[in-house]
Amino acid sequence: MDPPNRQRLFYLPKGEINSRLARDAKPGQTLFMTNYTPKEAFDPDAPAHDMVAALKASDEKKRLLILGANWCPDAKAFAGMLEIDHLADFINSHFQPVIIDVGRYDHNMDIPARFGLTDWEGLPSLMILDAQDRFLNKDTYNMFRNARERHPSDIVTHLIRFAAV
Repeated sequence: MDPPNRQRLFYLPKGEINSRLARDAKPGQTLFMTNYTPKEAFDPDAPAHDMVAALKASDEKKRLLILGANWCPDAKAFAGMLEIDHLADFINSHFQPVIIDVGRYDHNMDIPARFGLTDWEGLPSLMILDAQDRFLNKDTYNMFRNARERHPSDIVTHLIRFAAV
């Protein structure tokens, strides 16, 4: 149970706000809400190999491969969060992002394998690559597999450790 003075931040997809607030809110509790729309951003027909090849190895901006699929609600939630202005600005300022559809782990799987991610699960998965093609976040690549329960600030907090400053 939350302490009486604690403020809870609800970060919910549009349409779930009223029902979740009614169910989870405590009497006298102040709630802050932020809204996002889950997005089907993972295009199985996108030229993922060409998009990855077009990323320039750079010491200034790391490459950020975002692996997901539209069947996965957490991947859709993560993709929706990426459209929040301040988060998109942060990512585009520090990374070269590319969204890659992996289907049901049967599409574009050679891309993560090329960088050392071969036996894995959990979507969305993030791969941060440096100019020497080193996979920098091997220990945390799938930490957003519960994106529906996360806040966009969690993404910034995680990525800032890898951002070129």
